[in-house]
Amino acid sequence: MAAICKSSSSSSFLLINCILLITCVLANDDEFGTRPLRLKRFIKSRSTTTTTTTTEAPDPIEQEIDDDIPDEQFPPSSSTNNTNEPISISVPDCGRTRFFSIDRIVNGRPASPGQFPWQVFLRISTRDGDMVCGGSIISPRWILTAAHCVTSEQTGSYSAQAVEVVAGSLIRGGHGDSRRISRNADCAFKHPGWRGVRGQFTNDIALIRLPKNNPLRLTYQKGGNINAICLPPKRSPPFDYRGAARVAGWGLTRDRGVLARTLQYTDINVISDSECRRYQYPVNIANSMVLRTVHPCQGDSGGPLIIRQGNQYVQFGLVSFGPGICNNGRIPNTVFTQVSYYLDWIENTIRQFENRDQCR
Repeated sequence: MAAICKSSSSSSFLLINCILLITCVLANDDEFGTRPLRLKRFIKSRSTTTTTTTTEAPDPIEQEIDDDIPDEQFPPSSSTNNTNEPISISVPDCGRTRFFSIDRIVNGRPASPGQFPWQVFLRISTRDGDMVCGGSIISPRWILTAAHCVTSEQTGSYSAQAVEVVAGSLIRGGHGDSRRISRNADCAFKHPGWRGVRGQFTNDIALIRLPKNNPLRLTYQKGGNINAICLPPKRSPPFDYRGAARVAGWGLTRDRGVLARTLQYTDINVISDSECRRYQYPVNIANSMVLRTVHPCQGDSGGPLIIRQGNQYVQFGLVSFGPGICNNGRIPNTVFTQVSYYLDWIENTIRQFENRDQCR
């Protein structure tokens, strides 16, 4: 998913499902880092590459799912903050979906059309090959994702124009799907407190802006598959929600496996900060993090963590980093950036750059 030990690493350390809030400092572990999944050979020649060997991989296929698991109602939020209205960034009907049932990212289920209308697939073109991340639509021109998805370890940043945003399709990359909508970014704004994947994991959050003359058209109200997600209420920290949350992505379906061909999702449980800190991470788990007992894999980075509040879904987190080995139960958690801590930055950035041509 978001973070993974290099294949040459002897470390079996896994990271955990938490939501990053305050500070998260790397503990001098050169073999550990977070990065989006590199697709240099996944996409172009259908092979996987490690630091030592290259092996041929089968065509990416959907994960096999047990269809006998019954649907059940997705539980409403029990957060003490749910009396506040979610922030919509002026988008009517944000967080609306036609699906409120729950079916039983590793060990996920394929999503249905329109189930996650805010989910986008990000392809970042680099000289070393393509990389993939997830993201969420928060308005027609703005995508929320992880800062490490738009961070180059060599140059510091990827060109915003190298970032392709694909919406409306469940298929990875959307190719061959008539519902696919593709846009190239014109700006990427990393949080000013982000210090890179090998410095601090704090503030792993970024905004991608689409061109003013080519925004996404939110089609949910007319029966389409594109909508914005709601952001959480202001003044909502600390994150005190208890119960099920949901995450989706196109990342690896198993450790060292293949990318999911179609969008997969799973439901996960929130654990307390005190329980989170019982696990030994190579980083300091901060108040800006939330712990989740699930394993997104490489390629899921930047995707939204959502909960239901009434008839809307609200994004409380985004995938930041996780286990070095997908679905390894010894450290059963992934770290998510807690969105509520960054609402002022999100709103100020959008307000400042919505109607400006420049990115600075």
